[in-house]
Amino acid sequence: MRFRQLKTSSRSGQICSTGERTGLIRVDAGSSLVEILVSIVLLGMAAVAVLVALRTSIHASAIDKNLATTYEYLQSVSDQIYEAPRVPCYQTVPSPPMAAYDAAAKLAPVPPGWSTTAQVTNVEFLGKALPDDPFSWGAFCFESNDSTNQYYTSPLYTQKVTFTVTDPNGGTRTLQVVKSEK
Repeated sequence: MRFRQLKTSSRSGQICSTGERTGLIRVDAGSSLVEILVSIVLLGMAAVAVLVALRTSIHASAIDKNLATTYEYLQSVSDQIYEAPRVPCYQTVPSPPMAAYDAAAKLAPVPPGWSTTAQVTNVEFLGKALPDDPFSWGAFCFESNDSTNQYYTSPLYTQKVTFTVTDPNGGTRTLQVVKSEK
């Protein structure tokens, strides 16, 4: 800031209400180049911060929508498998359990923009190798369609169907459905 001396009637000058000497007047020639550059940089940084926050919000919203669509599709496939008739593990005609449940999974409506469908990857059966053994999950078939066999098919025999869904971005989700006769 530059000041210019005013001529006053007294040597010491007069004091105004703000405490300044009235004999000195500020000469305001405008803003300096440094002040303008600093204000431009600060405004630019604020604008960039707002745009980055907006971009992050849009990206997070897209991820959340994709995840919600994936879980909606998982639920739809799960419902299709659950509603399908239970296929005994010994059945091979018209199709074994894994193929039958995979066909049921493919009946679920695929979300718009998706090219892949769900795929059944495993079917396990709850059973026991011997009558006195504890129940456990396994790939062994303990059921029978012979009523004289000790492992005669019961509607209580439970199956665990595992399936996967891959979204358009390559994310894979796996879910297991436990089913038995209704």
